[in-house]
Amino acid sequence: LELKKRKEMIEIALQKIDGSWTVHDTKDDKISVVYKQIGDSNVYTVRGVMTMKAEPDALDFYYKYQECGYDDIYIKALKSDENCTEIGIKNLIDIDHQIVYSSNN
Repeated sequence: LELKKRKEMIEIALQKIDGSWTVHDTKDDKISVVYKQIGDSNVYTVRGVMTMKAEPDALDFYYKYQECGYDDIYIKALKSDENCTEIGIKNLIDIDHQIVYSSNN
């Protein structure tokens, strides 16, 4: 059942953003976050986009912190957050896009 639900979530995450998604007000034009609640549950899929200035130092810092396709930041989160029961990349789309699944108590 959990694998079926995870598959459904990945399919939803890959859908085109339309009026069924809720837009979160980030108060920053460079950061866009939308989410969709699945039925009457505590299950959500979240999609975020961040626009960065093309300054070499900023981009280098970002990629040292988190680079698509590598789970280091998620392994660290799992070890340091007692409420996090699972987190990791479930689908690598390309070098700039990935689907991350997380489960928290």
